[in-house]
Amino acid sequence: MNDFEEDTWNIASWKADIPGKVSFIKHSLSCSQFPDCSRNVILMLEKYFNSYAPESPPNPGLYLSAFLDDVIDLYIFHSTGSGAKSLSAIQELQLLEVICSCFQHQKSDFVRCGVFYLLFGVTSQDIKDGKVEQKVELLNKLVSMAVALHCDHLLESMAVWMQRHHHRPDIVLKVTSSIIEDYISLVPASLPFLQNLAMHSPLMACQLMTGLIVLHPIVNRQKGQKCSTNTILPPLPLLKVVASWINQTPDLCLMTLPSTLLTAGRLRGSFLPPESTPLPSGPLLGLLRWAVLMPLARDFSVIGRQAQHESRLLCSQLHLAIIQAFLLASKNEENPQEEMELEPGEVMDESDSRHLIKASDLKELSQDMIKLIDNSRALELNKGFIDQQVQLSIDRFAQTLQVAMATSCLSATKDELLSIYKRLPGNKLLTTVIGSLGTAQ
Repeated sequence: MNDFEEDTWNIASWKADIPGKVSFIKHSLSCSQFPDCSRNVILMLEKYFNSYAPESPPNPGLYLSAFLDDVIDLYIFHSTGSGAKSLSAIQELQLLEVICSCFQHQKSDFVRCGVFYLLFGVTSQDIKDGKVEQKVELLNKLVSMAVALHCDHLLESMAVWMQRHHHRPDIVLKVTSSIIEDYISLVPASLPFLQNLAMHSPLMACQLMTGLIVLHPIVNRQKGQKCSTNTILPPLPLLKVVASWINQTPDLCLMTLPSTLLTAGRLRGSFLPPESTPLPSGPLLGLLRWAVLMPLARDFSVIGRQAQHESRLLCSQLHLAIIQAFLLASKNEENPQEEMELEPGEVMDESDSRHLIKASDLKELSQDMIKLIDNSRALELNKGFIDQQVQLSIDRFAQTLQVAMATSCLSATKDELLSIYKRLPGNKLLTTVIGSLGTAQ
């Protein structure tokens, strides 16, 4: 590129003759071969964000916004509505490789997240224009490739994208379901790639777990409704993946994102209207539900002895990792100086660890426990086996309660805990934990 062209490709430097520069770029892109045209669009956007980092670029105005939308539609999504030809399977693969390569070589977290959101962020206008399905479809393929190729930079950007869309779980869960479908259902032999995700992108593993606990809530409970008798259990391979993640890194379920990354790229369109029930802020409570409810929900009469043993072992590992997460959260509170060593732009969580679990969470969990216990007993199965599973479930509930209280991670009054205790079947450990409330105060 000559000097004029370099200046022209840096949108942030535009001061005059903006229509002429827009025409120049559009002409240059139309003359470029595929997939170079797609790469040039991404590089242009990187220059734009780099010029303002670590602050977000100012609102570009309607004219430049329309220009950015046009080149993204034409050269990233190759939307046929904008005059482009649909891509062949090989060309689509080339496009995915170009996107992965550009993000992997971009060193700035802020620039990556800004460009990623500009490309894939879903707005109200996207819904009106019918672009959501196309974006999600390309995202599904892109993330699946990034997991296999260990493209940690792109996966971190995807994690930020998932957090920024947590108020629209329908969109986030489509991507979550697609990843699970690819690596567990369609190609089970590729499961090791998914198991290694937490090493390459802890943030993505955390966000993926948040989606998984919503897809597999054990008890199908809609807000404002009583829980149904149907259970939605995580498949055994998925349970194995999640257990391996948080066993290696128990604080994985406590991770938060720097605030600057959650605003990068906010240039286009208005926010999506939120749904009535957004995604949880993290996976901790959902994972606790898995560990406590699984002994009551999984029908061991229809699975083999080996699978039965493996399921119990994985739930035990999950429960242990959750307890370790509480201990780590408490340790961070005891060492506030460590909390001050944050990345530029990152802010401390004012809620700290004292609200990891609330009384309302425990109440809902105990209600689901009682429902599953009643269902199991109504089936007239082996009474001794059912009682054993009930005690195992309540033991895990009591152990978690004990550690949450000891680490100050629980927000609940004595009366609230006593009310929960009275609803559950008798259990020695839970009685001991509740009995300690009188001496603790």
